Amino acid sequence: MTTREPIVDIVVLVHDQAAWASLAVQSIESFTKNPFRLIVVDNASVEPATHSWLKEIEKRGHTVIRLAENRSFSNGFNAGIAAGSAKFIVIHNSDALATEGWDSAILQDASDKHTGLVGAKSNYVSGAQGDPNWPAAKEPPFLIFVCVALRRDVWNSIGPLDEVTFDGFSSEDLDYSWRVKKAGFKLKVSNAYVLHAGSRTLCATLGGGEAMARNNQKYNARLVDKWGKQW
Repeated sequence: MTTREPIVDIVVLVHDQAAWASLAVQSIESFTKNPFRLIVVDNASVEPATHSWLKEIEKRGHTVIRLAENRSFSNGFNAGIAAGSAKFIVIHNSDALATEGWDSAILQDASDKHTGLVGAKSNYVSGAQGDPNWPAAKEPPFLIFVCVALRRDVWNSIGPLDEVTFDGFSSEDLDYSWRVKKAGFKLKVSNAYVLHAGSRTLCATLGGGEAMARNNQKYNARLVDKWGKQW
């Protein structure tokens, strides 16, 4: 946490899995050089260890928002983003670890007026962000919200994540990527890098494996219904 006026709100959504969330927050504290506000949204965690950890990070000066229900990815991040006011917004997974220089790289890319959404590269992510050979000048077809940044004016223009269609935990990031493109902005893959443990919270909640596949199929079908197969 910084005492200077924050230029970026970093929003992290948590549903238990306190050990991973703690590592994620420690990495943000250690490697973020720009003035920032950390907003942790608690999606109705039930484990005592998570409640204790949330109190601890509040004492360190971070903002904690406690939601009564674990409704969805979209609902949680919308609540966190609405609580901020900084020029830039970062959506950051609770099992993703920031690395040296990450914030300067991703915020520089997000500063371009033609760019609407920027995604960090990672070891565990689908699409262009997981391709180490993806050309810097090539626009990706979508971005995965392991770690993404955008300007608040873009967010205000496009609106919040779709909580109605995507009322769970999948495909809301592709939907938002395409809303950004439809509004006339570009997507970009940044040189910013985060280490990703791989959907730890969702695996723990759904049970992994086949349940994860069924969940993705459900929301991918909704994505097709909303956008059509051409997207």
